[in-house]
Amino acid sequence: MSDDEDTSVLIDGKTETKLKPINKAPNIPHAPPKVDQNVSVFTVRNHCIVLSTTVAILSGFEFGYDLGICSYLVPNVKNVFQLTCQEEHMIGISWIFGALLASVLGGLLVDGFGRKWAIVCSTSLMIIGSVLTAITSSYTMLLIGRLMGGFSGALSTVAQCVYAAEISQEHHRGRLVTIYQLGAALGFLAPTVVNVACNIPWQVMVWIPVGPALIQISIVTIFLSESPHFKLLQMSQSFDTKRYSCAVGSSWETVFLALGLVFFQQFTGRFAVLRYAHGLFAVLGVCPETVATVTTIAFSFVKVCAVCLCVCVIDRLGRRPALILGGTCMMTSLALIGVLCAMEEGQALGLLRPQVCDDHTPLPTGDGLHYSSGTGLAPMLPTGAPPPFPLLPTPVPLVAPQNCEEEDTPTPSNLPPSLQYLALFTVLCYEVAYSFSLGPVTWLLLAEIFPAAVRGKSVSMVCTLYWLADLLVGATFVHVVHAFTLGGAFLMYSVMCLNAVIFVFLFIPETRAKSLHLIAQELKNMSSKNRMFQNLQALPCLSKNEWLQQKSMQYRQVAHSVAESAVI
Repeated sequence: MSDDEDTSVLIDGKTETKLKPINKAPNIPHAPPKVDQNVSVFTVRNHCIVLSTTVAILSGFEFGYDLGICSYLVPNVKNVFQLTCQEEHMIGISWIFGALLASVLGGLLVDGFGRKWAIVCSTSLMIIGSVLTAITSSYTMLLIGRLMGGFSGALSTVAQCVYAAEISQEHHRGRLVTIYQLGAALGFLAPTVVNVACNIPWQVMVWIPVGPALIQISIVTIFLSESPHFKLLQMSQSFDTKRYSCAVGSSWETVFLALGLVFFQQFTGRFAVLRYAHGLFAVLGVCPETVATVTTIAFSFVKVCAVCLCVCVIDRLGRRPALILGGTCMMTSLALIGVLCAMEEGQALGLLRPQVCDDHTPLPTGDGLHYSSGTGLAPMLPTGAPPPFPLLPTPVPLVAPQNCEEEDTPTPSNLPPSLQYLALFTVLCYEVAYSFSLGPVTWLLLAEIFPAAVRGKSVSMVCTLYWLADLLVGATFVHVVHAFTLGGAFLMYSVMCLNAVIFVFLFIPETRAKSLHLIAQELKNMSSKNRMFQNLQALPCLSKNEWLQQKSMQYRQVAHSVAESAVI
């Protein structure tokens, strides 16, 4: 059955066998189209759309705020608990550990208890984590609060994206899923704005997301129902366990596509761009005391605008064009940044200054560790807030210098002022391209391409690898720069963007205006090789290539034979 037929059965409270005699009745030939139009899994009332959008924005805001608050939390608690540098960084790392734990267990919660109650669970844990952080009386209690914050953030990412994809109409699914990313961008910007505009205690700042969280729980529990796809999943598992096992076995090729998207999302240079931009603002005259705030506000404002644009056009433009367009702009921006860094020769490394730590504990030495002059931070330790979520800029120092002294400023640049501003414009263009394409669209595709039977578990598994790759990027960035120079590193990331564009063009299917059922069937019946040959034929220069036509026909016949055997 299709999604619309499945949902008609659910809403009418009838089984499939009871519905068949009704369809055979000669007096109602137009009944099936009327049911498909008025009682569809994707056709919900306007107030439900508004409430679902509100929940998505609130959930994203809570996630972004809880992540962004770390930059302002550590400077206030370090003197209270007399923290060392390593203990300061553990506050941020504990958030990532919570996210990893949620990624491992989140799929079981989403597919076991339902998307709706997984959202409620994540929001409840966020409230508990915020309360523990605000009333903390010990360092251990603080770490537990941050751990619960990371767990709730990663769980809400999986549950909210899956829920939004399953309740929305296919023509508006992209908008409802990506609006969660808009809330995350606004949430990350909020702590900086509150800190600049209002001089309030850090405990009050930690309490701020509790209000939206309570509103969100009330809306979800009272007004929103469980995803129809999850209800159908429960029915199918109770009547036919073989169908569930087939769905698990047929999703591995889809996992390959998802892992490819996550890999290119992480290894296309965003961490390097944010680190470079932080030093670039300082070179352009921003005092190190405020450079973190200026960088966060500038990048967050650009990000919010780019995500708004993505939300508005993603259902018209399509997923593949957005990824290809954004990847091409990212590739161009990184190549230009690499050329500018090469023109500076060794001076470019002065822009990559890690944070200044007040702890004077002796640091380990060795060939594998590199330290910048005048600083006391091991580059192997993550800096700033936890490693960046796709839409959240995080190269913000945990501890900003108290005075704008000359020794704290980065090495002056050899570039003329015009090229320095060109470099700043280029990094902002990169951020726009990333926030328009790879940032939000990756999570949209993850919520669309997996079968309903394993959607929660599959997205959760991919999230686990995402957070591990995030830690790997932060830990190896300094070594990459020292091995290839800063300019070489940016040029290498530019090549990675080119590979991402090729990967998307060859293998990623277009999911715009398609039901989740149709997307799953197309991915099941069409192999990646067949999709690659068909996409190559779409190029004007290869449209009449006989070899490609033969290969495409060959794999198409194989796919049809496999589909027929599955039906039999």
